[in-house]
This record gives sequence, C-alpha cells and structure tokens, in this order.
Amino acid sequence: MNHAAMYGWIKEYDKTRYVQYESFNPGSNITDINVPMYPSKDWIEEKMSDMADLRPFIMCEYAYSKSNSNGNFMDFWDFVDKYPRFQGGFIWDFQDKALTQRKEDGARKYVYGGAFHEAVVDPVKDMCLNGVVLPDLTWKPAANEIKNCQSPVKIINYVHPHYGSEYMMIKNNYQFMNLSHLRFTWELECEGNIIEHGELKQYLTAAGEMELLELPMTQNKIYGEAYLNIKAALRENTAYAEAGYVIYTSQFPMEHSVFTKKESNISGEKIAMKEVEDEIIITGLNTEICFNKQTCTFQKVVLKGKARMTGGKDNFYRPVTGIDEGTKDSGRNYASEWKEEGLNNLTINVLSVKTAVTDSQVFIFTEVYYQDGKLKVSSQYRIGSEGIEINKTVINNCSSKTIPRIGLTFVLPADNNHITWFGRGPWENYCDRKTSAMISCYSSTVSEQYTPYIKPVECGGKEDVRYLTVGNKEGHGLYVSGAEPFHFDIHDYSITACDAAAYEDEILKDYKIYLNLDYKHAGLGGDNGWTKNIHPEYCIGKGFYHYQFVIEAM
Repeated sequence: MNHAAMYGWIKEYDKTRYVQYESFNPGSNITDINVPMYPSKDWIEEKMSDMADLRPFIMCEYAYSKSNSNGNFMDFWDFVDKYPRFQGGFIWDFQDKALTQRKEDGARKYVYGGAFHEAVVDPVKDMCLNGVVLPDLTWKPAANEIKNCQSPVKIINYVHPHYGSEYMMIKNNYQFMNLSHLRFTWELECEGNIIEHGELKQYLTAAGEMELLELPMTQNKIYGEAYLNIKAALRENTAYAEAGYVIYTSQFPMEHSVFTKKESNISGEKIAMKEVEDEIIITGLNTEICFNKQTCTFQKVVLKGKARMTGGKDNFYRPVTGIDEGTKDSGRNYASEWKEEGLNNLTINVLSVKTAVTDSQVFIFTEVYYQDGKLKVSSQYRIGSEGIEINKTVINNCSSKTIPRIGLTFVLPADNNHITWFGRGPWENYCDRKTSAMISCYSSTVSEQYTPYIKPVECGGKEDVRYLTVGNKEGHGLYVSGAEPFHFDIHDYSITACDAAAYEDEILKDYKIYLNLDYKHAGLGGDNGWTKNIHPEYCIGKGFYHYQFVIEAM
C-alpha cells in the first residue's frame, strides 16, 4: 500500500518519471518495469505470455558468475530475440572481489574470506568471487560466451514465413546504428583446415532490420566435416577497442559434410596372455600390459616399446565448482549429494573378470558395482600391440538428479605435455556453455589447460571432440577417438588434488599427467548461486549409457 502511494505521488509530481521497484513481483501500480531477481526460464515464459501485463522486462540480477559458471546463458539471450519486451538484464557480477595478499617472496596472491584469520567470515568463504572477469580484469572463459550471446549483430538461418525457403541473414540488433562500421569476413573450414576465405561487402543494414547474407563460396571444394565461419570486426578504432577487434563469431555446419574418421587399427605384432591371481599380463616383442583384476585398471601399458599410460579408472566425479557447492547446505547443493553418494571416493565390487585370446588380440570382460550397486559398469577391453578399444555400459541409479560425468581417468608420463584436438575451443567449454567455442583443430599444452580461478575448481573442459592427441615433443604418445564426439580435460594434477586445494599454489602435483575422457559431462549451471540449477537437458540422470573409446599409440 505504501509503495503504491509513493508511486502515485511521484506520477502526480512528475508524469515523465519512470519508476522501478523489484521485490515480490509488484504490479503496474507500483513499478513501470518488471524487474525480477534471478527469474527462472519457465517463469519468464509465463510472464511473456501474459498479454494483460506488457511492461518492459529487465532482470535486475541473473547469470551468477561465481567460479566456473554461466551455463545456460544463451537460453536467456534467446528470449531477447524472441520477445520484444524482454530486454536482458544485469549479470552478477563484473569482477571477482578478491583481496591482495603479499607472499614471503613479494609475489601478489588474490585471496578470499578467512585468508587474514578475520573473526567474521561468510559461511561460503569464496562468495565474493563471482565476476565475469578475474580481479586483474583477465577474462574468465565464460566472458567469451557472454560477449557472443550479447553481440549487437547476429547471423541467423531465416525461414520465410510464406514460402518456407531458408536464407542466411544478418540481423542488426543495434537500437540506432547501421552496420557500416563492421567488417564481415568468412572462412570455409574442412577438417580443421581453412581452404577458402574472404571479405564480404560492406553492409548498411539499418537498426533492427535483417539483410540477406551474400557468400562468394565455392561449394565443390568441400571435403570431410566442413563449417562456414563468419566474423564481424570493427573497421576503425573506437573508445572501447581497436580496429580489427572481433565482436561476434558464428559457425554453421555445411550440409552433408561428415567427419572423416581415421580407421583404427590396434592389432600389430603377436601377443600372448597369462593370468595370475590378481593380474592379467599381456606381452609381445614391444608390448607389455598389466591389468589389475581387483581394481579393473591398467597397472602398466607399454606399446611399441614405450610406456604410454596407467589407470583407466571409471570416473563419475569432478572438482566441484562454486555453483556445485552452492551455499553448502546439505541437500541443497550438488557437491554434498555427490559426496554423500561417494562419487569422489568410489568403492568397487568386482563381480566377474573373463578373458579371450587370439594371435594378435586379447579380450577382457569385466562386471563391477560401485557404491553398493548405485553404479553398475560392464566393460569390454579389446587389446592389441598398437592400442586398446574400450567399450563400456553404465547403469546409473544414483539418487542425485545429475552426476558430474561418465568417463575414465588415465595417468600419462609427465613429458606428455603437448595436445591437439578436433573439437570446440580454444577456451574451455561445457555442454551448457559452448556456443562461442567453434569446432576446429587446436594445439596447446597441458599447462595451458588450467584456468586460474582463485579457488581451484573443475576447468579446462572441451566439448564435441572428434579426436585428441597427447604426446611428448618427439610426437610419441596417444591418439584418442570415440564412437561419438566426447568431452575431455587434461591437467598436471589429479581431481582429488584440485578438490582439496583452497588456492592454486596448494594443488599437490606429482609429476604426472591426468587425462579425463568423458562420454558425458554435466552442465555448469549458473542461473543463481544457491540452488541446484543445472538445466534438465544438461543433466546426467538415472539410466543406461553406452560408450566407446579407442586409444592408439603414436
């Protein structure tokens, strides 16, 4: 009543004043703008369909950017195009609000709650680390997603409402400017190689309008898996960026293009097998493989005379993110659920281990339970002197609405620091935050896969990967492919070490490389920081999952 009275007085005093008030979904007798805090997608859709309330809709806070976050961001910006009165909102927050601490050697370290032994500390000590950028204004990977989703220009596939024809269109989302200040370039990319590129004409598309995109592309050059990449960049220097700065990128798969998968051949020299109480031992002239029957992991893998890897442990856990932890209230966040399920410390119950042998291949079949049957895994390993094919069937009966991942963890020699992959990149990306990461062929190092979040968390993930190579500077290592595009991350520390560390300099490293291969990796969430908000389509729920990886020696 008092707020309505204040609104009435303001309008009587000055009818030109816009009034905004946020709490408790107030009506039009209190606020001229509908400005909710952290609304859900479903509630937004409901409000947009209410023709009795046509007020502008601006979220006063949304997209909680704590830690490795901002999943689902593109979903909210789809509403901007879909509903004219949905006008976006204000991300919480712009910059991590960390404090500076000087170490004994004089180096600067960013810290959060409790670092100075203060008497009063927030129950969520790192609650202040919720920026799109780090304290020194370095972009977090999510900033790339935000930039691309909020771009004032878009390339869209437009279907004519009367004729049904599909066109590629440039859409100008500026309120007042045409597009003459932007330079549009294009690339035709096949299997990661740019085979044709060029610059488009200067577009003068008016604010709020669309224009047909004209491409001088030669279609008959296409081979393998092909994409059209389009970029929009500034023609001249501006107050915020220099000429050439890319404000938008878009990628479109070419029709009928298919990835040319390398033919796998794991067989080579003759190999022999023997079984002892706890091990299966496979040997050849340049081959030595030891499989532990108690843990169902590889104790040693020597292929082509070189040590390649160990491990291969089933993995259903990730270092928890700030969104995973939420407010840390048991039952209200993913992290407590996952730890209560024991996903961070699996207990294995081996039901059976069987083998079969040919001249050049060994087959190992295993059936195991984890966590008293909440997870059941059936595995088939087809082993040759050139590599290993792994087929897995996972039955997930965990009570959580989502587990973090379904995959495997391998341990590689420390000099395997060079990686290439054909998938999304170059920055980290996840299933609910990947629209700005284009599919291409990338090269990097293991150390560069770490994202320096102030509190170490899950990071460096790559989605939609067709193949991955990991090797040393001489090129010796592993070539990994999957029956379907997969997710991976690779670091010089274990998941356990990352999860236990409060700061980067506390991560215990053991001079090994840890490769995590995932058939599925859950989304990050990020609608807010205190509820379980990974959207259903990005969850890994109860059910039956089957996947395959082939790991070959290079």
